[in-house]
Amino acid sequence: AGVGVPAFEQASDYQEAAAAAVQMQYPLMVKPTNSSGSRGVHKVNRIEELREAVEDSIRYSGNGKAIIEEFIEGKEYIVDGLAIDYNYINTDLGIKEYFNKPNMYISKMCMFSSADRIDDEKEKMVLDANKKLVESMRLKFGITHGEYIYSKRDDKVYLVEIAARGGGVYLSSDLTPLASGI
Repeated sequence: AGVGVPAFEQASDYQEAAAAAVQMQYPLMVKPTNSSGSRGVHKVNRIEELREAVEDSIRYSGNGKAIIEEFIEGKEYIVDGLAIDYNYINTDLGIKEYFNKPNMYISKMCMFSSADRIDDEKEKMVLDANKKLVESMRLKFGITHGEYIYSKRDDKVYLVEIAARGGGVYLSSDLTPLASGI
């Protein structure tokens, strides 16, 4: 769909992760293939930190695997939307900020706005990427929740994750309706 994704590899153990890491530049992100709440997610700045990060990520992963991926520096955004008969609209945009804790990714704030009120060019790029991605997946009906990072380095939007479901922590039930009116 033309939406950026970080370079990544899946690994079942440290040896596979180390082999994947040789092909990438540090820093890297190591995270479980399926977990929640950022448990087992680590920023790895050098090879000496890789083993501990991989082993912890695998502990939190339901299938015993971790993802090793390129670290993308930038601002994180959340986009929610709605598909009806394959027609998709972005409903709201959230801008995420984190506590400044080393190697911890705990959100301290997320500010939401109606998607139709966005006038910032970078934020429009995020909304465009989300719409393009969901439309390319041909979702007939349902709500979506996507997370993206905008990188100043290359003026590009990168996908973090997307799902055909609402966001947690009162997002789809309360925040999206308050921000969008939908």
